[in-house]
Amino acid sequence: MNDGEITTLELIHSAAKAEFLSKGFKSASLRNIVKTAGVTTGAFYGYFSSKAELFEALVSEAYNFVIDSYKAALREFADLPMEKQPEVMGSISQKCLDQVLDYMATHREEFLLLLQCSEGTRFASMTDELVELEVQATHDYYLVLKNWATARRTLTQRSSTFW
Repeated sequence: MNDGEITTLELIHSAAKAEFLSKGFKSASLRNIVKTAGVTTGAFYGYFSSKAELFEALVSEAYNFVIDSYKAALREFADLPMEKQPEVMGSISQKCLDQVLDYMATHREEFLLLLQCSEGTRFASMTDELVELEVQATHDYYLVLKNWATARRTLTQRSSTFW
C-alpha cells in the first residue's frame, strides 16, 4: 500500500460519519454507508458486525474521555480533606472543563455524533449519565458539609465549656 492511500476502514469511517451526521444513527442506512465508501457489504462485515458497532467505533473514545475525565475530577475532589474542598471546587471543575473542551475542539465530529446523532444507541444517555454523576457528587458534598458543620459545632461547644 502507498503512503497516503486510504484504507477500507478509513473509507467506511468517513462514509459512516457523513451518513450519521446527516441522518442520525436511527435513520442512517448501512447500504448508503457501504455504497458511499465504495466497498462491499462483505468488506463492511469484515470490520463490524452491525451499524451499532460501527457507531461505537466512531464515538467510544470521545465518550470515554468525557466520562472518565469527569469521574477523575469528582474523585480528585472527593479525596481532598473536607476543609480543603470548598476552596478548590472551582479550580478542579475548571480544569476538567478545560480538558474536555480542548478534546472536543480536536474531535468535533465525534462530539456532534454523540450529542446530536446518537439516539438509538447506548451513547444517547451520555448527558443523563453526567447529570447523575453530578447529582451523586452534590449529594456526597452536602454530606461532607453537614459533617463538617457538625464537627465544628461540637468543637465550638467543647471549647466554650472548657473556658
